[in-house]
Amino acid sequence: MSWIGLRDGSEGVLNPAGLGQPNLANAPDPDTLLTSGTLFIECSYEPGPLPVNILRLFARDPWPSGLTLCLDTDGTLRLLMRHGARHLSRDLATDLQVSESVLQISYTWDCPARRGTLTLYVPDRGTLFQTDVSAPFPLTLRDATRLMADHTLCKADPSLHFAAVSDSVEPAGPMPAIGARGSIKTPSGETPIDTLRPGEFVSTAQGDVAQVRWVGSQVLPARGRFAPCLLRAPYHGASADLLLGRDQRICLSGSDVEYLFGEECVSAAMRHMIDHRAVLAIDPAPQTVRYYHVLLDRHAVIIVNGAPLESFDVSALLADPGVLPHSVLRDLPPELRPLQSDLALPVLRGFEALTLTELATAQG
Repeated sequence: MSWIGLRDGSEGVLNPAGLGQPNLANAPDPDTLLTSGTLFIECSYEPGPLPVNILRLFARDPWPSGLTLCLDTDGTLRLLMRHGARHLSRDLATDLQVSESVLQISYTWDCPARRGTLTLYVPDRGTLFQTDVSAPFPLTLRDATRLMADHTLCKADPSLHFAAVSDSVEPAGPMPAIGARGSIKTPSGETPIDTLRPGEFVSTAQGDVAQVRWVGSQVLPARGRFAPCLLRAPYHGASADLLLGRDQRICLSGSDVEYLFGEECVSAAMRHMIDHRAVLAIDPAPQTVRYYHVLLDRHAVIIVNGAPLESFDVSALLADPGVLPHSVLRDLPPELRPLQSDLALPVLRGFEALTLTELATAQG
């Protein structure tokens, strides 16, 4: 299974059968242990004089239980848990010193293996921090429900974007961001992304080919940076509509780009390209979404449904091979890891992308 709980603003749900699935005919015992799982949180960060409890659960019935994820003033992420008389505490040191628009935090536990992890990923910087959690505590269904849906027992800081619970150990770090209906240009023609295989070749926007090292997919909560947006044809070269994640970067060129930025080609995250014309936010969004991506022998620009998109950027993982076993690339053999991960394209900031989209709108 996978994601079973989602907390988004004032709404929250936990379904043991899985998000988007029919409820089980017989409700499971609320004290059932999730022996493996993931608590995922996306939030923003603003340094201040006091620690911030991003999410804090405390209950006394039917026994004392609690979970707190706290960001201290020095950027340290603290996990505090209580199960009856037992306590768990784990600290993760980070270099957070300035405001960050998004942090992605995950606590995973695999109790049969007696191992877990506490991870903080800063997607805008491509920086990942991680520490092991030995003998991690599981969640009960009761406490998982409280975390997701009980806004009295579980308090969330306003910086929280969303929280989600999975009954599986989910990967951390960069995630796939191309929808299932994407077709990639190859030397032999258009190939659906879900049928590509390692060892095959794809065509790049630079006019050459690159070898596929890994093709994978991941089901994600459709919220925050994972919320889907729709690139509409024929904008940005798209030959067919394409669903994309907010952090997927698209490559932009043309006279407007050269005029505004003095570059032949730049890239921009899809979240900055939403203009309600060429790129639409999907509203209402589903609870979960499956994304795909392609890792090449080098970071490159690929053509997906006619649009130039960056291939999977795993520079954050290659910078620290110790986190690879906890990422979507956990099954990738070491000899297939790409040596070069820097595309060297300027990445537009939000206001720069907005200027470009407004200019395109004004020109009709």
